Amino acid sequence: MYEVFQTAISANRFDLTALTEKVTKYHVEGKLTDEQRDSLLAQAQAQADPHNSYGSWQDEADKLWAAIRELQTTEPPVEEYPQWVQPTGAHDAYPLGAKVTYKDKRYESAIGANVWSPDVYPAGWKLQ
Repeated sequence: MYEVFQTAISANRFDLTALTEKVTKYHVEGKLTDEQRDSLLAQAQAQADPHNSYGSWQDEADKLWAAIRELQTTEPPVEEYPQWVQPTGAHDAYPLGAKVTYKDKRYESAIGANVWSPDVYPAGWKLQ
C-alpha cells in the first residue's frame, strides 16, 4: 500500500486533505507503519498543488470557524411578544405575565395556566 501512495504523490494528482485522510485511515488499520505514514505525509505536503491542498483553504476555514464561534457565544434574539399558540394542556399553558402577539396585538397573561386565546377569554389577557 505504501508504494501505491508514493505513486499517487509522484504523479502530483491528489487532494492533500483526501490523501492525508486515507493515509491516516490505513495507518490506523495497521496497513502502514508510523514511519511510512510520516514519510508519505511529508512527501505529500512537499509536493501538494496549492489549488488542491487544504492550505489554500486555510483562510476560508479560519473565517468559518470564527463565525461559528461568534454564533456560539451570541445569544439568539428573544422575541419579546412571540405569536400566540394554542396550548394543548397544562404542560404548555401560558404562565402569569407571559407576553404574546395575537391578531397583530400584544397581550400579557393576567392569569396563571392560561390556555385560552384573548378572543375566547378576554379577562385572561391584558392588552399592551
